[in-house]
Amino acid sequence: MDEEKTSKPKATSDSDEEAPVVVQEDSSTNNINSSAKKRNAPKKLMNQFNFFERCALTEEIILRDKEVQTTPPTKNDFCTYTTQWIIYDAYNEDFLKQQEEKEKEKRDKIAVHASKKSASKKKKNDVTEDQTEKNMLITAKFLERIINLNTMDAIAQDFRYYEDPSDQFRGRDGTILPLWTMTYDKADNLYVTDISWSPDYFDMFAVTLGTSQGHLPLTDSPDVGYVCLWSLKNPSYPEYINQTHCGAMCLDFHRNHGFLLAVGFHDGHLAVYNVSLPTKEAQYMTDAVNTKHMACVRQVVWVKDLPDGELNFYSISEDGTVCNWLLMQSEMSKTIIVTLVLDIEPQITLGGISETLIGRGTTIAFHPENSGIYLVGTNEGYIFKCNTQWSSFFMQKFKAHEMSIYRIDYNKYDPNIYLSCSGDCTVKIWEDKSDIPLLIFDLLWSVSDALWSPFSSTVFGVITEDCDVVFYDLDADKYKNICCQPIQPESQYQLTKLAFNWRMPVIIVGSSKSTVIALKMSPNLRLIMKPPKKGKHYTTQMLELEKLHKALDSTREPDTLVVPADDDTTDS
Repeated sequence: MDEEKTSKPKATSDSDEEAPVVVQEDSSTNNINSSAKKRNAPKKLMNQFNFFERCALTEEIILRDKEVQTTPPTKNDFCTYTTQWIIYDAYNEDFLKQQEEKEKEKRDKIAVHASKKSASKKKKNDVTEDQTEKNMLITAKFLERIINLNTMDAIAQDFRYYEDPSDQFRGRDGTILPLWTMTYDKADNLYVTDISWSPDYFDMFAVTLGTSQGHLPLTDSPDVGYVCLWSLKNPSYPEYINQTHCGAMCLDFHRNHGFLLAVGFHDGHLAVYNVSLPTKEAQYMTDAVNTKHMACVRQVVWVKDLPDGELNFYSISEDGTVCNWLLMQSEMSKTIIVTLVLDIEPQITLGGISETLIGRGTTIAFHPENSGIYLVGTNEGYIFKCNTQWSSFFMQKFKAHEMSIYRIDYNKYDPNIYLSCSGDCTVKIWEDKSDIPLLIFDLLWSVSDALWSPFSSTVFGVITEDCDVVFYDLDADKYKNICCQPIQPESQYQLTKLAFNWRMPVIIVGSSKSTVIALKMSPNLRLIMKPPKKGKHYTTQMLELEKLHKALDSTREPDTLVVPADDDTTDS
């Protein structure tokens, strides 16, 4: 009985005995069903676009520069006591300091305002003075121009309209009419070393004043030189004067920017001036050691701008180099194009080592149609034909004269024909790719300069040291000049340079004592072939070329000699 009591507890009712059993069975079945559902549910895939492996989740180490690791501020221990009157005194001291600072700021503002007023008044006075001075100079220039026009009105009328009527009785001979003689008195001991007409104004030209070659050793240099701009409207005084540090030897105007003037000096320096600015300082100047020539600069020539618009020009010097100068933003960049090496025997030997002879360059002329080809004349009488792309090769080199060559000039109508003049008293006409002259003219005096006329293809002008101006016309006579006229006393002056005007029948001749003479050519010296009114149409260029070739055909050597065939017939 006791075992049954212990094994089976009593229940008060049937419902009480069955209820817990039913609950246990329901809970177990629910757990089994939920676990089965979990096993049968599809497995959730990982997000490929937002998934990180645990091994990749490393802690990021932040690096800090040592410069940003500031030292902590210093700490000091102190002890004091405070009372009400100490706090009151501290407030009063701080208030007084603030009042003093405000008064100081007011005084500074008043002083600055007063200084600004005085500076503005002074600036206004300077501006008014400068403007007044400028207006006075302009008025004085206008007055000078009017006085010159009134004084030399007769010469101005001849310059414009007079034509020598005696030419119709002279046959093909002509004359030159003296117009003005211009002299800069402060440089009466200097020579006119170069002349260049302005491309923008047909009545304005520039000259350089220095010492002519042959009057000073190459190592010497005059202490002063000048660059002057003359106008035919004011022949009494130059429009622009710039004193240089030594003798100015050559110059050239830029064809597209007529205010830019390149100048070469006796000591080898080169400079570019902007004649439109009031300042006389050079816009570009060569360095005293690295970039300048080692000897006198004899000629400068502006060439066509580079494709990117940069300006550049060439120079020829007596140091035997042809250099190209590129105008950068603040300096001139130098490039040595060619060195004029002479193949002359015997060569110089120094310490058992043979040295090559370098020709001293005197003149340069660029081909009118191909700007990459140019001719160079030397002091030894050689002519070099060069290309700007070849620095160690000459297209042609030959002995042209026995003395220094002063000028090489291409014909204005046919670029295959050019002339050269020399101190050996001769002028020679050359054809391209030939080292034998077509014509030789002996002037009996040293020739200073020679140029082709821009008006006729067969006319060229020559000046000699005995102050004669000579004109030749190959179409009229190949052996006799059509004009020979002295323009200055031989004992007092010496002619140095010649320049044709590109628009008017006027020539400018430079001489010693800084004298420049303007002369007008008569109609016989500038005859132009006119196209016929009827028949086939010919341009003036074509007619002038035909006239030149016809004049030179008799002087050219035949390419081939035709041998006549033997006659086989015999008398019977």
